[in-house]
Amino acid sequence: MKIQGRLNIVLLAVFVAVSLFIVFQRNSNLHRNSTLLGGELTAQESQISADIESEGQLLRSLQIDYSFWDNMVSLAQDNPSKLSPQNLTFAKQNIDTALPTFKADAAWVYNLNGDLVYSALKDSDSGIGNIPVSKAYFDKIKTDKSIDYYINTPKGFMEVRSTTIVPGNDENHKTAAKGYWIVARILGKDFINSISKLSQSTVSISAAENLQNSAHNSIVEINHDLLNWDGSDSLYLTSNYKVVAIDNINKSFRSELILVGSLAAMLVIILTGSIYLIILRPLKKITESISLNNPALIEDVTKSSSELGTLAKTIKEFFVQKAKIEQATAELTKANEALK
Repeated sequence: MKIQGRLNIVLLAVFVAVSLFIVFQRNSNLHRNSTLLGGELTAQESQISADIESEGQLLRSLQIDYSFWDNMVSLAQDNPSKLSPQNLTFAKQNIDTALPTFKADAAWVYNLNGDLVYSALKDSDSGIGNIPVSKAYFDKIKTDKSIDYYINTPKGFMEVRSTTIVPGNDENHKTAAKGYWIVARILGKDFINSISKLSQSTVSISAAENLQNSAHNSIVEINHDLLNWDGSDSLYLTSNYKVVAIDNINKSFRSELILVGSLAAMLVIILTGSIYLIILRPLKKITESISLNNPALIEDVTKSSSELGTLAKTIKEFFVQKAKIEQATAELTKANEALK
């Protein structure tokens, strides 16, 4: 194999080594991103759950604080067709005024027969109707003492909290229910903006089904299911969270890639140039010098202290000796002819 071919193999080996290094770095970067995204996915899911719980504290307070109250027991046990003036006054002064304070949109009081005793709306023109109820629904409240769930209504997505009504000395709801207390709020722009701010993500709510969490590029998408009272999927709160660290890692990788590529290109150029100047060019002159029988072609090569310089000096000496032999041979031939 010619020297040129062997040198090409060396350059090819350098190229392959650099390519393998880049592939290795790329795979390491992908693995690092995947691990980071997996961690962020778990963390963001926990964060969204905590934010939803935190954002619903006011409604929860309204649900709990008004549920163990002797006046509420009296209201729940009153005649649904005609409330007593005392209970009606209590309801208007306490329930109606509580809705804006606790940022609730509606409240209902039901008796143990499942009859609606009293209802209140924060905005009388909101068009919010009564929520769907049933015997199974009230049995669920009676069993669990309190439930928190989500529904899709004609007026929008709604969070509903229900609990039993008990006397004022039964904060833990250990006695039998005397009625049912239900409060609700529309999950509108204020709710979306609040969760977005708390989670530092872009949030939306939809009634889509079977949405799954996912992570792609630098975006983590959390689809938190908001269940109905019976445990069925009702709504999904979708949070799109940008993992800034992924962008920084990718930016760092691109910088490393450019640096390695630049260094590799410089190395190839330097190697190629050096090989040509130090090896190929002198060899070409030596070859042409021998082929053309012209020692002048290697005059500059003989000045080098390299092995090729030594070779050029030897060849030059060979030309000198050859010239002397040729001269001696010519003189001998001329002398022989003179003796004839």
